[in-house]
Amino acid sequence: MDYFPELKRLSYVMTDEPFRRLLTSFGVKVFKTNPQDSFRSLYRSTICDKNNWPKAFPLINEKTVREGIAVFSISGEIQGRTTGNRRKCASTSCPGWFVEVQWETGQKFWPCSEGWHYSVDESGEPRIDIIGGGEISARFISPKPLGTHPLDKSEWPTKAELRKMRGWRVAR
Repeated sequence: MDYFPELKRLSYVMTDEPFRRLLTSFGVKVFKTNPQDSFRSLYRSTICDKNNWPKAFPLINEKTVREGIAVFSISGEIQGRTTGNRRKCASTSCPGWFVEVQWETGQKFWPCSEGWHYSVDESGEPRIDIIGGGEISARFISPKPLGTHPLDKSEWPTKAELRKMRGWRVAR
């Protein structure tokens, strides 16, 4: 199942037939007309609980996760940290969850779980990887084309300023 996050990422960028062939090469069977939607349903049923929250991602309570979990942009070049807040997506057509992330760019977003993957790295540290949508926003609907872009590096806060912000203030 280690390939699941990469297949989920590809489900947002590949067209139907090439994606179906890729799934077949991994031995993953999908039955719906749209293999991307079918695969994302399989991903949710395998990785997530009945509320579509990642099974391995511990909750502090209904609205709170651990502050300071590392979050990595699609390219892996920009880091963020969870602030501790979470909420269900307001859209009735989206099964996703939002976690609030303070990015090193100074921007604060609520990436949707439909565009991120939670895991634990080799050293036992939890991490979230943005795998779909915008570089740091993991949003697919608004604003177009794929979320808000990161600020220019000249606009980013200093490391000292960043360490005062939620998510970054947690000692590592």
